[in-house]
Amino acid sequence: MKVAILHLSDLHIDSSNYQWLINKTNHIVSAIWNDFSECNKIIIAVSGDVVYSGKEE
Repeated sequence: MKVAILHLSDLHIDSSNYQWLINKTNHIVSAIWNDFSECNKIIIAVSGDVVYSGKEE
């Protein structure tokens, strides 16, 4: 069984840039599909600074 691990780190999502990530989701999924098409499982790990600040927004 082939397993792929995609590690995303330090995304720094905030109210001014989260739309960028939403708009890029199809591109990200397409890249994963093309690069890891032979894998039986894909594990996506998100670490680091996920948000930009501790503010509520």
